[in-house]
Amino acid sequence: MKLIHCADLHLDSPMESNLSTQQARERKGEILATFAKLVRIAEEGGVSAILIAGDLFDSGFTSSKTVKYVADMFAKITCPVVIAPGNHDPYRPDSPWVREIWPENVRIFTQQAVQSVVLPDLDCRIYGAGYRSMDCGPLLEGFRAEGGETFHIGLFHGDPVTVQSPYCPVTAAQVQESALSYLALGHIHKPQIIDAHIRYSGSPLQYSFGIEETQSKGVVLID
Repeated sequence: MKLIHCADLHLDSPMESNLSTQQARERKGEILATFAKLVRIAEEGGVSAILIAGDLFDSGFTSSKTVKYVADMFAKITCPVVIAPGNHDPYRPDSPWVREIWPENVRIFTQQAVQSVVLPDLDCRIYGAGYRSMDCGPLLEGFRAEGGETFHIGLFHGDPVTVQSPYCPVTAAQVQESALSYLALGHIHKPQIIDAHIRYSGSPLQYSFGIEETQSKGVVLID
């Protein structure tokens, strides 16, 4: 089983607070090209599934053209795509998740409560949830994977910094009790290895000049 874990592309984010109008336009094009490269890598590299841990879009700014392009790209690949909407692209009536008709291989967590998707060919169950607004409670609180599959993977958009965070605070105790084989996290733009089985993929490209944006960028390939 080979998985791509990514997050925080923020497609069509204006970024003009950090860049000039021309620079922001160029950067948006580079981010969309990076998304296309990610999909090509998945298809050409025999990836079993793509896991997106939130903020694929920047809902208030993402154009219908970009959303359609993303859906068309997903339709061209054979592997499942599993998505947990984040605080910048929550699942609500005006969001890209509702505006677009998504291909059958795309699975979107639509509830702000833990749900699961089974990938029987991989003997794998993926647990996750989607934001329904800009904030979200501690989704992993009291959670434990209990499916009969060999692999149990968590896909969440959360914040490990403080238990008072409005963005799905995640604590070490919650992770230890979850019984997950791997926890794919989004929200923090700096790539972080919490341990061998818990990671923040970080954002795939730099969005600003803040300290967490000056790290090496990319996605996580899990084999």
